[in-house]
Amino acid sequence: MLPSWQTGDVARNLGTILGFTGAWSLVPLTLMLTTFGLAWRWLEPRHTATTTQPVISSQIEQATQ
Repeated sequence: MLPSWQTGDVARNLGTILGFTGAWSLVPLTLMLTTFGLAWRWLEPRHTATTTQPVISSQIEQATQ
């Protein structure tokens, strides 16, 4: 497989359309996948743990006074 890349025997893709040859033709695909992966991680909703503390009766008494 790698010797095929070195001789420029790579299936037609975005890189070959842009004029890249050989393994360099896969660079645009790699950049796009990396960008989409990072965007997916960045846009993913954040899951945060919520903590609750028990209410102590003395706190209730202080709040009502």
